Order: sequence, then structure tokens, then C-alpha cells
Amino acid sequence: MPKLGILSRKVERRMKKISIILGALMVCTSGLMALPMGSMMSGQTNFNNGSLIGSVEYAVYAPGQYSGTTLFPSTDYVYAYRVFDDAASKVGIDFFSVGLVANAIVGNLTYEASAGDIIPGLQAILSESLINLFMGSAGPITSGKQSAILLFSSPMQPTMGSGAVSGGFTGGEIISLAAPIPEPATLTLLTLGGMFAVRSRRS
Repeated sequence: MPKLGILSRKVERRMKKISIILGALMVCTSGLMALPMGSMMSGQTNFNNGSLIGSVEYAVYAPGQYSGTTLFPSTDYVYAYRVFDDAASKVGIDFFSVGLVANAIVGNLTYEASAGDIIPGLQAILSESLINLFMGSAGPITSGKQSAILLFSSPMQPTMGSGAVSGGFTGGEIISLAAPIPEPATLTLLTLGGMFAVRSRRS
């Protein structure tokens, strides 16, 4: 019986240690907001130029299927991205962009953040890219940190496109990720519209 009592106390002490470790892990990860589930397309792309080391997670949600807090048009696909600066990275990330093909239609540029996330100081839609700058009071995404969930919507379906990350004046890294692309019918209409405009100017 005494031996059983000693064994029981040892098991109890080990269980307490395990519960303490699990509790610490829960505290560390409680502020980390994952990309919402239910996407139609998702993935992760890594980058490493020796100084800038990290990854970008991306996901695309079919119209009406995004379960985050932001409301988007019911007919739009929702594009979500999250940028991570690896603990081994020597520099912070201050720029992230998603490349846009010609005539791509995008809007509702925003983000969702939880505790510990780095929010963009500026978000903008340009003619050939959608940019997020991590500067100002929030600063860059430093080693071991991650961005807020970066969002936009588009009526156009996703395809694999390209983007870019940079930081610390080390040069940018081109990465593969999901991006919207005009449907063939839309491209045809845009092409015909361009041809009509050219003919109108010539006449």
C-alpha cells in the first residue's frame, strides 16, 4: 500500500506539471488568430534570403462563406492573408503586396487583428498590386511576430498569382499566393470595349 501511495503522488505531480505546461501554451497561443476555416483554397508560401525569413498564409472563401467578423458583399470572394516573420529572421517585415492582373476588380480592403498582431499603417489598392505597409507607431513585423489578418474581396475567382514581401533594406522576395483573376467572359468584354474605344478615337 505505501508503494501505491508513493506512485500515486508521483503521477499527481507529473499531471500538475503537464497542466502547467499546457496552460502556458494556451496563454502563448490565445492571442494568435488563425485564418478562419471553410476556405475553398488555402496554402502557405515560405521565403528566406538569408536575412529576411518568414512565411505567408493565404485562404480564399467562396461568396457568403467567410466566417470572420467583417461583412463583405454576398457575391464576392474573400481573400485573406497573414504574414509571419520567423524567430530566426534578422530583419522585420515592413511591406507586403498581392499582385493584381490587369482589369482585376478588388475592394473592401481591411484587416482583423487580435492581441499581439501587427496592424498595417497603410493599405492601398494600386493599378497592379494591393499593398500593406507596416510602418509608423505599429512598426514592422519583427522576429517571431505576425501581421493581422489582411483582407479584401473581389467578384473574381482565385488563381495562383504572386506577391512580394520586403524589410530591412534587404531586397524584396517574390512569393506565390492566391489572387483574383477576371473570368474569360469578363476578359472578352473588356477586350471588346478596348477595341471599340480605339476605333472610336480613330473615327
